[in-house]
Amino acid sequence: SFKMSENVPKQSRSSGWLAPVLTSAIVTSSSYLLANKLGLLPYVATDFGIQWAAFVHAAFTRSEKYYDLTGSSTYVVLTLATLLRGNKEGISPSTRQLITSGCVIVWATRLGYFLITRIMRDGKDKRFDKIKTHLPSFFMTWSLQALWVFLTLLPVLVLNTSTATHSNDNNSSSNALDNNTHNTLNWKDYAGWSIWLAGWLIEAIADRQKRQFRADPSNKEKWIDQGLWRYSRHPNYFGEITLWTGVLLASCSVFKKWDWLAAISPVFVTLLLTKVSGLPMLEKAADKHWGSNPAYQRYKRQTSILIPWFRGNN
Repeated sequence: SFKMSENVPKQSRSSGWLAPVLTSAIVTSSSYLLANKLGLLPYVATDFGIQWAAFVHAAFTRSEKYYDLTGSSTYVVLTLATLLRGNKEGISPSTRQLITSGCVIVWATRLGYFLITRIMRDGKDKRFDKIKTHLPSFFMTWSLQALWVFLTLLPVLVLNTSTATHSNDNNSSSNALDNNTHNTLNWKDYAGWSIWLAGWLIEAIADRQKRQFRADPSNKEKWIDQGLWRYSRHPNYFGEITLWTGVLLASCSVFKKWDWLAAISPVFVTLLLTKVSGLPMLEKAADKHWGSNPAYQRYKRQTSILIPWFRGNN
């Protein structure tokens, strides 16, 4: 889910509230404007409503235990809500909508299970040790998670809320074209689903390998350097970026005009994981832990930071 740095400014942890409140306001208003432009207001409202309701519980209990599970569950809720909306008008989901939605649900279910079992095992998420003691900052993390869900899921939200023209419309030629666009699969669908599958497998296998590595007591205080992690220092993040690229490709056949704003999804995921909260935080923590170890420095020099590739010789 959306990962926040645990290094909250000192003034924010104590009495400062302006920065997190302004951030939450900007996140909410920008999401509203984008959703309004794309006709997705009910779904962005549901998204933020779920996060804020979960925040109330988390604030009372001073617990982040259900943060990740709430985020992954919201993906499922919004995907199903948009997928089933056409039933009210007697419109059945297209094959493209069903399969692409299924991809998201499979991804969210696996990720949610992985994250909730991890925090149940660890007892807490250390990212929140300082954040959860300051309510404005804690609230901001839930608002940011709502933004994460909305922007990442945009291709599927647009796809599922885009429906073929009714067969009794007056413009028969337009009707035929629209139905053809919605119901006929093309190379972008098959390529997108294949890319999604490759990314999902990479992420799932990498997560499993790391969990098994950490479960071995002999690996305590070691960095993982086996399996997919031998070819990339963060293969799970590469899988995440890859699968959302596939989702966009499988969804875009129905895009018109402003719908292409949904292309921000894999761009947002890439920037989030490589520039904001993924790689920078983990690389910094690893350098702090093993930075003085020559073997780790050699591992860093030889191993790609993101895209899996063969080891270098330096």
